[in-house]
Amino acid sequence: MKNVLRPGIAGLACAALLLPTGCLPFGEDEPKGPTYPKAWDDRVVPYVKLAEKLRDLEFEHPVRVEFQEPKAFEKGLAADESDLDDEEREEIEQFTGMLRALGLVHGEVDLFKEQDKLRQGGTLAYYSFDDELVRVRGTRITPAVKSTLVHELVHVLQDQNFDAGKRSRKLADADDSSGMAYDALVEGDARRIEAAYAEQLGPKARRALRRDEARQAGDAEASTKGVPEVLQTMMGVPYALGEALLAVAVLDGDDEVDKLFREPPTTEENLLDPFTVTWDDERARKVRKPELEKGQKEVDSNTFESTGWLFTLAARLPLPEALRATDGWGGDRYVAYTEEERTCVKVRYVGDSERDADELHAALLRWIDRGPAGTASVEREGDDGLLFRSCDPGTRVKGSGEHSQEALELALSRTYITRGLLEDGWPHKEGRCFATELVSGFTPEEIGAETASPELTARFRRAAQRCAD
Repeated sequence: MKNVLRPGIAGLACAALLLPTGCLPFGEDEPKGPTYPKAWDDRVVPYVKLAEKLRDLEFEHPVRVEFQEPKAFEKGLAADESDLDDEEREEIEQFTGMLRALGLVHGEVDLFKEQDKLRQGGTLAYYSFDDELVRVRGTRITPAVKSTLVHELVHVLQDQNFDAGKRSRKLADADDSSGMAYDALVEGDARRIEAAYAEQLGPKARRALRRDEARQAGDAEASTKGVPEVLQTMMGVPYALGEALLAVAVLDGDDEVDKLFREPPTTEENLLDPFTVTWDDERARKVRKPELEKGQKEVDSNTFESTGWLFTLAARLPLPEALRATDGWGGDRYVAYTEEERTCVKVRYVGDSERDADELHAALLRWIDRGPAGTASVEREGDDGLLFRSCDPGTRVKGSGEHSQEALELALSRTYITRGLLEDGWPHKEGRCFATELVSGFTPEEIGAETASPELTARFRRAAQRCAD
């Protein structure tokens, strides 16, 4: 096992500890030097043709597709705890303490077992970038398996046209979140083509797919019952945010997707707010790693990123406040460390402006006030910076609830609402502002209402006016 602590809190979902269940691109034990068949397996030929057509790319050559018995398939996904050495077990315990320090998990959590549930829950197939082989659970090609095959074949197209596997391996050990951002691009692309596949089906076939997907989702929910919400949310981050990123990119034409594969996003801010890719010319600022004091031993250091701030703040603050405080991220660096046998984390942050730093500083003070006494602190550094510290409060402290999925959905709602406003002719700045006002101050029912009362109309107008000022 390597890199248990990875760049950015959401980036941890792509680490060896929390490998995505959808495509499992890397595996240290995978055989190298793939051999290619002369022709595609007859069972997948229809989906090969559909993947090429929908993605507008061509395969260079076939790859092997293995239909495995469910037990054999699940064995390939499962991890063996006996393979862990003492250092790796300690890393997992330290990562658990870091999550408790950030208010993201509470009490006793066996992360190894929880991630094993996530790996196996609901996975129908995956393509390995290492051995260039698609593995499928079972031998029946159900409606959901057909859809998943299209998804995984898109990964093959990405690999053969853009060297996706090679680039992912190169970025995996980067000292920032560029690897996580690229993984989201890869998954978002496959998700959007999977959605296009469903759209081109006839009504009867589409209903069959939805029924099968609902059954699969139910099975997955049952198999992952009890897994902390934040782990499930982080697992889904590359898929959900990657799809939203590309929904924004194609506003300028489908060719923009291929351009992103050549010049991919580099931060999780680009995922949480995709408009930063096209509107914001400023790159993330390099931030100095927080200094450690005597008696503090470093465990890991990397970027914390926008998703880290959003999920952390959302654990104790109203979601709109958490999202607003996350905006304006200019760069950061965290160091996880142990002190007196407990895990702590320091994060040095800089905002895009002094106002952004003020907003996050105020939010963190409220976050600290609502947590265990004496475990966290925050102080200003210069005009636009701050230093945040938090330590594991122990296993007896209860949490205030799990809100990471709601926080993610709020950010996604803002992206899709902004996209709709731009399609309706709104200027970029005003559209983005109004979308933020909507998700912050209105319920989903109010936003989606076909007719609005005079009072609701007045509120909409006041929100729009604030964005025009």
